[in-house]
Formats: sequence, C-alpha cells, structure tokens
Amino acid sequence: DAYFPNRSNVFKITNHTSQIVSSEFSPSSRFIASSSFDCDIRVSDTEVCRQISHFKYHSFPVLDLSYD
Repeated sequence: DAYFPNRSNVFKITNHTSQIVSSEFSPSSRFIASSSFDCDIRVSDTEVCRQISHFKYHSFPVLDLSYD
C-alpha cells in the first residue's frame, strides 16, 4: 500500500498485489499512476479516491512512470 496526501485527505493505493515500484501524479494532481512488481499499471482518480484504469499483462515490472 502507498499513501499520498490529497489536499486535506490522504489517498491510499491498495489494488496492487505486490510492492509499488513507481508512482506519478498527473500535471493537475487529479490522477495518480502507479506500477508495481505485479507488472501492472493502475491509474486512480484522487478526487473520488478510486481506480479508473488498469493496464496489465506487462512481461516485466514497469520501473518508471511519467505523464506527457
């Protein structure tokens, strides 16, 4: 699990099945992408505190994330 402050709240990432390797807030700070040793990338909406996307089936863990 990972905890991130969201204004006056704390946002907790819980859906990964292994240790989180990388995380990155979007430029607006509304979304956070996270990757872990489970080889998945998950994107969560920090405003509603829930996952909105799940990218799976990577062959190896994604070690770095960034928004363009």
